[in-house]
Amino acid sequence: MLHIQETGMSLQLKTDPDSDFYEEKDTVLCHICTDTATGRHYGAIACNGCKGFFRRTVRRAYEYKCRFDSKCKIDKHNRAVCRYCRYMKCIRSGMRDDQVQMERDVIGKRVKGENNKSWDDKSPRTSPELNKPNWNEHEYLLNCLLRSESTIHSLRDTVIKQIGNVEYTTKDSQSSDDANNTDTASLNDVLKSMHSQLLLVIEWAKTLPEFTQLSSEDQTILLKNFAGQHVTLCVAYRSRESNDVLKLLNDRCIPRASKSKNGKETVDGFYLRDCEKVMDQLVAPMRFLNMDDTEFVALKACILFNPVARGLSKLACQKILETRRKVFSALEQYIRKNKPTETTRLGDLTFFILSPLSVLSQTISEDIMFTKMCGAARIDMLMEELILAESGYNHHIRPHVNPSMSHEDDSLQCPPCVDLPHHQEDPTMIPSTSVSPLDNIPPMMENDIQSHSQQPHNLPWMNHNPEYMPYPQMHGAYQDLNIPPPNYVNPHF
Repeated sequence: MLHIQETGMSLQLKTDPDSDFYEEKDTVLCHICTDTATGRHYGAIACNGCKGFFRRTVRRAYEYKCRFDSKCKIDKHNRAVCRYCRYMKCIRSGMRDDQVQMERDVIGKRVKGENNKSWDDKSPRTSPELNKPNWNEHEYLLNCLLRSESTIHSLRDTVIKQIGNVEYTTKDSQSSDDANNTDTASLNDVLKSMHSQLLLVIEWAKTLPEFTQLSSEDQTILLKNFAGQHVTLCVAYRSRESNDVLKLLNDRCIPRASKSKNGKETVDGFYLRDCEKVMDQLVAPMRFLNMDDTEFVALKACILFNPVARGLSKLACQKILETRRKVFSALEQYIRKNKPTETTRLGDLTFFILSPLSVLSQTISEDIMFTKMCGAARIDMLMEELILAESGYNHHIRPHVNPSMSHEDDSLQCPPCVDLPHHQEDPTMIPSTSVSPLDNIPPMMENDIQSHSQQPHNLPWMNHNPEYMPYPQMHGAYQDLNIPPPNYVNPHF
């Protein structure tokens, strides 16, 4: 089961002049995570991140469990992976529970902070700036979503740097066709970008008060249901200003298969066909509708809060439904106010963006599963639990594993943020994880949009040049793989 972790990131370091450890010239490291220490906290030399983590754990009486035999590596890059091992290392380093209990809160206890305020909280505001007539519940909700998106965007470079040394692809699958083109993404770039997106979606969800009020089980179910769609939606929105390429989180680009240098389907390029579908079915409508940031964050929140996700508790279903209705109502009010002439815009966003998203995210899951089965790359624990578990592949499909590859490799069982060593005897070995996958859930919208009109009409963003409608011609490429041909959008409904 996926556990949502504390980040423990500290953006600013403050020194304590009263601490006996501090020296002006020397840098002292935290005894727990080896980050730069800021003083002696609760009996141990520690950084602000570990200090806050220990304080929250003691005051709120949290109980943690480790899934990796209490052998997790705790450093400044991986300290948020396992809270149990981090807490035990705090104890071993000298932190004492009784010092936290005796600490006095000199500024007084804050019952409800701005960051934890529910979206429907209508507490009075005394500031004249906040009492303007146009500051209503809908605008406040959308501004919260925009702030959350901005917060996650600021973590982008940190997350990318954190997994910079991880290699997913095997030596046999690495291609050198585009070695001279540093902007063209390899399969390893795609998987690293996807891993970063999954880390960010967890942090993004934790910034939403309506999400944090749910139980940890319901939070996990929503994340598993949403993760694949989040990856697809974000890469499409990031690429809306690019021509015939998908722009990944790490700034690498995936071109159309027809514009790829190798001009053929290689192990590194087998995913190009599905990337073209994302370009035609998501990026092109976003560009045509000139979708803005507010609409993007609202749609993303609507997809996350899915009341029909399999496994949710009854109480959570009702709360999630109410949250989705609030977000959708806020989006409706935003469109009426800012784009009053586009009377059908809400419907366009719903059907042209959300309808193909469910199918495309399922296709991404199939690509990852194919990568895992053919041994082209290793799939880490985070993708297993958020992408493949949601699709049910781990439960229904078990790939054949060569007996020589069946030995245990502890390095592949480590948490997703821990750097994998490069000395494995067989890097293609697929880790055997005990994941309880969720069954497929009904899509949010119908997958195919059909018109009852007798006269067909054209989608304005579709290019009728056969070069840019490659899916019917590509059906033959799937015969050797025994995979059914992909669904494609017919330009004539």
